[in-house]
Parts: sequence; C-alpha cells; structure tokens
Amino acid sequence: MACGNPILLDFLHRWWEDAREHGYKKATALKRAHDSMRACPVAFSHPSEAQQLSGIGPAIVERLTRAYEAYCREHDLPAPVRPRGAKRRANADAIDAHNADLLEQAAQPKKRKSSTRTYVPQMRSAPYAILLALYDAERAAPDGRAPGLLKQHIINAAQPLCDVSFDAPENNRSFYTGWSSMKTLVGRNLVYPKGHPPRYFLTESGTEVADGIQEARKRAEALDGGLAPPPPPPEAPAAAPAGSVRRPARNARDLDSHRDFGGLDDRSEAEKEKYADMQANRRRLQLLYSGASTQYGVALPTHTAADLAAIDREVEQVRQRSLNGGRAPPAGGVGPPPAASAAAPARTRSNSAITATEPAPVFAQFEPAVLRPGEYTVELILDNREVRSKTDREYLQNNLVTAGVTPTTRPLQVGDALWVARSGNREFVLDYIVERKRLDDLISSIKDGRFQEQKFRLTKSGIPNVIYIIESFSLGGDGTYMTEAIETAISSTQVVNGFFVKRTAKLDDTIRYLARMTKMLRGAYLGKELHIIPADLVESRSYAHLREHLKTTYPGKDFYLGYDMFSSLVNKSGSTTLRDVFLKMLMCVRGMSAERALEVQRSFATPAALVEAFVNCGDDAERDNLVLEACQNAIARRKISGVVSKKVKEVWWGVA
Repeated sequence: MACGNPILLDFLHRWWEDAREHGYKKATALKRAHDSMRACPVAFSHPSEAQQLSGIGPAIVERLTRAYEAYCREHDLPAPVRPRGAKRRANADAIDAHNADLLEQAAQPKKRKSSTRTYVPQMRSAPYAILLALYDAERAAPDGRAPGLLKQHIINAAQPLCDVSFDAPENNRSFYTGWSSMKTLVGRNLVYPKGHPPRYFLTESGTEVADGIQEARKRAEALDGGLAPPPPPPEAPAAAPAGSVRRPARNARDLDSHRDFGGLDDRSEAEKEKYADMQANRRRLQLLYSGASTQYGVALPTHTAADLAAIDREVEQVRQRSLNGGRAPPAGGVGPPPAASAAAPARTRSNSAITATEPAPVFAQFEPAVLRPGEYTVELILDNREVRSKTDREYLQNNLVTAGVTPTTRPLQVGDALWVARSGNREFVLDYIVERKRLDDLISSIKDGRFQEQKFRLTKSGIPNVIYIIESFSLGGDGTYMTEAIETAISSTQVVNGFFVKRTAKLDDTIRYLARMTKMLRGAYLGKELHIIPADLVESRSYAHLREHLKTTYPGKDFYLGYDMFSSLVNKSGSTTLRDVFLKMLMCVRGMSAERALEVQRSFATPAALVEAFVNCGDDAERDNLVLEACQNAIARRKISGVVSKKVKEVWWGVA
C-alpha cells in the first residue's frame, strides 16, 4: 500500500534519522509518527489533517506545517489551505475507515508457522548443560533406569559445562539465571518433572537430542585429539594458538611487530605499503603524544626542530622494519636516530614516568638473588573489593575456584588483579596486572577523573603488561551520549598508554579469562628463573630508571620486585610527590584543567616558586596577568585565559 503523502513522509524520515543519530529521546515518537504516516494511503490537502493518525500530535503537525510551507515557497507551489466543510469531513471519514481497517487487522491473531526443526540448544548454553547432565546421570545408572535428578544436583553437574551462571543473573537488572531455561526444556517436551520436590527426567525426544549433542562432543574431541594446545612462552613472537590467551604487548615498541597481523611475505606490495604506513603513523602518535595526556606527574614533551627530525627518523625506521617483515632495515637504509633518546626520554610504558629534566641516577652493582624453577608457584591475587554486588561478595572467588584457580584476596594498592610468584612466605610481583571496569563504572571514572589517575598509577607501577578489561553492561540514558567518549577512552588506552584492552560480555566471561590467564602464566613461567630486585635499591622517584638500568646491565634477564615493596611503591598516598600535590592544588581553581595545570607547572615548578613570582610583581595588574603571560606560548587547549589567571592570583596571593 503506497503512502498518500510522500513529502510529509520524507520530512518525518529525515527528522527521525537525525534524532536517532544524536541519541535524542524524541526519536521513538518520530519513529511512531513515521510508521503511521507510511501506512496511511489517504492524501492530505493540509498537514493539519495528519493529527488524526495514531502517533501524530499537535507538536509534530505544527512542525510538518512549517516544513511543508517552506517546501512550497522553495518550489514555487501554492501554499496549502486548511480544508473546511464537506471536504474536511470526507477526509476525516477516509482516515477513520483506514484506522478501522488497521484495528481489524491487529485484532486478527497471526497464524504462527509450525516448525518441523528439532530444537538443538547452543553449545555451552544452559539448556545444553542441563540436557548433558541428565543424559550422563541416565547413562551412569547401574540398572539403566533414569534415576531423576533434583534441582541442586542438576546445577552441580551442569555448571562446568555452561558459560552462564545457574545461581546469579547476568546483571543486577535481570532476574533470569541459567536455571530459567528449564522452563524452555519442559515446554519443548525434552524434560519432565515428577514428584515433590520435583525430580527431572529426559523424555524420548530429550534423549534423542542429548544423543546428538554427545556425538558432536565426541567428534570435536577426536578432531582436537582431546588435548588443548600448550600455551606459548612470554617471549614467543608467534601468535598464540587457538584456545590459549594472546599475550599482551610487553611495551609500546611491541606494537611495531607484525605478529598480530600475520606474516607479510605472502602479501602484495600494496598491502605491505599500507601496513607499513599504519605502523609508522601509530609510532608517530606514540612519540608525539607520549606523556602529553592529563595524567598526574607526567611531563609534557617540548618538541624542537631537532626533536621532530629525530622523531621522523625513528618513524621511518619503523616503516622500513615493517616493510622487511619485522627485520632490521637493509644496509644503507635508515639508521637509528642519534637524538631520539634525548628528544623523547619517555617513550615506553616502562620508563614513561621519567621526565626530561631528571638526571639519571647511578646504581651500585649487585648480584641479584635467584628463584630456581620448582621453588615457587604462580598465584592469582584478587582485590577483595571486586564483588558482584553488595549481597554477593564471594561470586568471583567461588567461580574462579570452580574454574580450577584458587585466588588470594586482599586489598590491592593498584589494579584489580595481578599474579605473583610465591615461595614460602615471600611473594614477588610478575609482569602482568589487570584493571577491570564495568561499562557504567568506566563512564563514572571518565566523568570524575579517576580514569586518567588510575591509568597513570598503572603506568607508574612499572609492570610492563597492563590488561584493561571492559565488561559490557546495559546502560540507561548515559549510553547514548557517552558512546563517543567511551570509544575515545578505549582508543587512547590502547594507542597512547599501550595497554592491552580486553572486551568481555559479562562477569562470567571475565572470570573465565582470568582463569585461562592464570593457567597460561603457570605454563609460561614453568622452568624459568626469577631474578629479584634488592629492596634497598628501590625508591619511588628512581624506580623507572632502575628498571632501565637493569635491562641494560643484565640483558636477557627479567627482574621482579617483592610484593611488600611493590605495594609501598604504588601506594596512593605514600608515593605522592610535591609535584603531584601541586598539580592537585592548581586543579582546585575553577577553570583549571589537568593540561592547564601541567602548563602552569612548567613555569612554576613548586608552590614556593609561584608565590615568589607573585611577590616580585610590581602591582595587582601585573599579578592578574602573571600566569596568563607565563603560558602564552602554549597550544590552544592549554592556554590560560585572563579570568583563570586572575582566579589563580586570588587563591595564591593570599598565601604570601
């Protein structure tokens, strides 16, 4: 049935598309109006007649009238005239007849197509696990008779076969658990209950479906040989085999590797060129913006002409290496940038806290203590504040135990989970740490600034492999207008910070990922010697320099820090420096963002320096413009306005 008013329908379609793209609430109302207009075959002589349709009210009619009048003026058409008298009654009768037809069609029950397909549940779903649990119990009966299982017995047997929890819903807004699917199985005549309390049995149809599932399991095990492929060691450059966990990049330079994209030798020249350009652009962004975020305590790099030339040379080197399949450039190619170390001292995550103005300290030579293979075990440490809900605080721990990993819970100073090498009463932090964010918590942390502060502390911890887990969650109104901010935050976490971002659909997926990572790390560290960093060499200000010194002095050896020393090093209050406190003080001034505070700190390193500058000013007018003039060469988003400069003077001049 053709629409009788294509011009009005086009208006509604454009308005609806625009509202949907911007996430406006009125998109739903416009969609109803659009569908109602599309279904109406009656032609209107004036847009006001559309008010008789379902879903179109006075506001939409008024907007349609203005749009149609503008359309007529633009195309030299006569202006629409509101119908009166008999013509208006005739149109109203036609619309009433159309509405009556729609109501009659809606009242008629739709015939449901009968399906002859046999119901087969999805692999590792709750119905799949329940059928297998009943099937295994039936086959295990000594006399071959189905014994029937109680609810709790089915849950205990089915949970290891299922990815959905039988005890708790997926999120706080849902009431359905894996056990809710029992109603589906009973409704499809695959399972039937009997007795009180009910015991559950397979029907003949249920036994046939379970037979098919069991046959499919046997074929899959035969193809896989019944064994999962072994996990790769941490140093292996090849991609992880199926079924294992891909190791995150050890530092930002590993992003230059092509191992995650497959070999380049089988690609065309155009594909190689495209891949090399992508890697070079990524490296350029890392070099230009390394440290240029709003994180506390990171110095903003100043790029002179020599610095930019050094960056260009290093980027070209990355491009050439990518073209050669990850190998060094050929003879006569691009050489290493001689000024790269001076131009950008904060290039990787392991040394991103080193600023250009700090001199490298000198460390005494020492013979590191060594943990031999077999003298330690790899254990998962879980933050005790990681809970599913206030009333279900043990959900993560219990499900990790079910997955074969027994975690140790304690309050962590940074991150939500990490792995340690445990030898007796001693623990040493390994090279992997996890930060877990549910989507609603990620939005909250972006709004209140915790997102940047937590990423800075993760970088400052010195652990090279940071895994950032983001769990999906059903969002309300925030989900529409925060989508762009979420994607930007995830991209910056990957590119600028160099973290490995893992997206999971729900908490159960996160638990399985942590269990797989624990098993993979236990295999990776099997037979590996661990070298221990002496506690007396570790200081907060020089820790990043110490790791670089150890990497240079003892090539090929990995060094690890004791857990107690690590906790004190990353303690939120214990590791706070004067620089960090000064930045937070500056940001208390209204209108002073983190980037602007960093720019002010470039000119005034300490509170005393700022107060002294105010004292040396001749009059109040000079003090009002002191911060403004000191930051006048900053880029646009870091420039200090006259109003903010005056507010800084009002706050700090009272101290003098």
